[in-house]
Amino acid sequence: MDEEALLAAAYPEVGALAGRRATDRETAVVAGIRCVSRGLDTPWATTAYAMEPPSADGLAEALAWLRARSTSYDVVTRSRHASAAVFRGAGLQPADELPAMVVGRPVHPRPVAGLQVRAAETPTEFLVAYGSHLASLVTDADLADPEHVHLVAILGGKVVGCAQARQAAGTGYVSAVTVLPEARRRGIGAELTDAAGRAARNRGWRPVWLHATSASGPLYRRLGYRLVDVHVELEPAGQAGASTCWT
Repeated sequence: MDEEALLAAAYPEVGALAGRRATDRETAVVAGIRCVSRGLDTPWATTAYAMEPPSADGLAEALAWLRARSTSYDVVTRSRHASAAVFRGAGLQPADELPAMVVGRPVHPRPVAGLQVRAAETPTEFLVAYGSHLASLVTDADLADPEHVHLVAILGGKVVGCAQARQAAGTGYVSAVTVLPEARRRGIGAELTDAAGRAARNRGWRPVWLHATSASGPLYRRLGYRLVDVHVELEPAGQAGASTCWT
């Protein structure tokens, strides 16, 4: 399987694993489409992963599942399919692009003086940077999960950032790279990304990959990541734009 196809197969599993310990979370395969509702009031929290264009009937079933759980939702597909007639016919339009990047030969960043990157000891510690509103996605059980790594960055005795890596379809997906505003532009995000990727490689998860933004893409390229594909969030026309902060 080529890398594009591998990431397209892995991303629905990434979504299915996120917050899997949350009591208000639901997941199902509807007409062959992975659907997840994470119990949060934001479009990205209720998602159908249609990485290949589904049938019109299948998409309608998946959308009905989403609507039964939230008034706002999105559908993820690959950029090559974003304008497919089946999506346009359902009133879905592109809302956000998620460049999917794979690391080849890692380029380790210059260490930040005094910075320690280690495993998070409690959900509360991880949520300092990630955000308390995402508490349902990080529980004690998640921290104990051998296929899910949670890291925090400590500077001056305080948590200033976080990152995670999880195994999905054999790949290592790096996400939640977050640095508090007052600690940015010091190289902390680079160290967190490198540490999360290293943790994934040490566990034998291959390839190691992530989703970038227009702002973070240059940083990831400097760390040895290269663009492989672009995943696209589709939303109903008129719905407020999606946020991808959960990743």
